[in-house]
Amino acid sequence: MGKDFESRDEFEKFVDGFRGVATLVRENSPDYIFAPVVGAVPFVDILSIVDQNFPLEDVCYLPNSSRFGNRDELMSTWYRNFFDSNEDGTPMKIVCLDEVLSGASAFKGYKQFRKGVDDRAALKASAGGDIASFREDLIKRMGYQVIGVEEGEHAKTKKFRGMVEKGLLVQLNLIMFLQ
Repeated sequence: MGKDFESRDEFEKFVDGFRGVATLVRENSPDYIFAPVVGAVPFVDILSIVDQNFPLEDVCYLPNSSRFGNRDELMSTWYRNFFDSNEDGTPMKIVCLDEVLSGASAFKGYKQFRKGVDDRAALKASAGGDIASFREDLIKRMGYQVIGVEEGEHAKTKKFRGMVEKGLLVQLNLIMFLQ
């Protein structure tokens, strides 16, 4: 995590910020916590340290990273496997933890989630039925929200700001020491 703390106060603010994230996650009571394997792994580690009751058993690590040249293919396969294992017709709440610089990866992750939903609807429709109805049902049953933990002061993309405005993303400017 790149930067040393210059004072005890800075360290306490850092810890308090992560406690706030843990509280926000618990308040949302998700069934699944998505954590991009590259950016969010250290966040999950810290969350489990600052909150002994953080629900580690609900964390699903997904390959949503621009470091993977075949990210779209990986994410399609990951979502297909996730839905095959977990989508059973009942409501499902998902919180995605994401490191935010410009917000582009948070938006890309959301688009990939929606593509996963579309692919699932198409699969269900292939057995008979209307794809639009299946898509609407899936979207209605799946709550999906991103908790974006901001790394310093970076300009945010228009698409990212749109996600914030629609309530799809909670932007937290709590973590200032990760640069």
